[in-house]
Amino acid sequence: MEQQEHPLGLTLNRLSVAMGAEVTGLDIGMLNSPALGPALHRALLMHQLLLLRGLDLNADTFRRLSRQLGPIRPVPENLQAEPGMPDVQRLSNLGADDIPTDVNPDPYSLFWHADGLSARIPSRFTLLYAVRIPTHGGGRPTLLTCTPPARH
Repeated sequence: MEQQEHPLGLTLNRLSVAMGAEVTGLDIGMLNSPALGPALHRALLMHQLLLLRGLDLNADTFRRLSRQLGPIRPVPENLQAEPGMPDVQRLSNLGADDIPTDVNPDPYSLFWHADGLSARIPSRFTLLYAVRIPTHGGGRPTLLTCTPPARH
């Protein structure tokens, strides 16, 4: 697929002709760079989905990465936020014993989507950080869709 060089030494590798690019060359040390947000923003507008592999993030560095794209909306009331971080939502199906339960402890997880599309003012972007991904299955199908702005 097509490859593009970007500021900060980032490379975008197109994932398909429809949408998506893998970003390589990004590391945690770049999270404070004022050039990172605009570079990611342009890449998102161009590719609609970005895959950032190999970043060893925690909730704080995930939040810093998210803020590069603009303000973060607070987690809606009654949804599970990361402890001490009211603007980082936690989606998990792990029980207290750290074993998958196939049930998210968040009571609204089956009815609410994390992207905020149903909000009065929808989120511009959704960032997901997977801590543990099953090698197969996963229990539930996931459909990722893109809602580009309407053009007249």
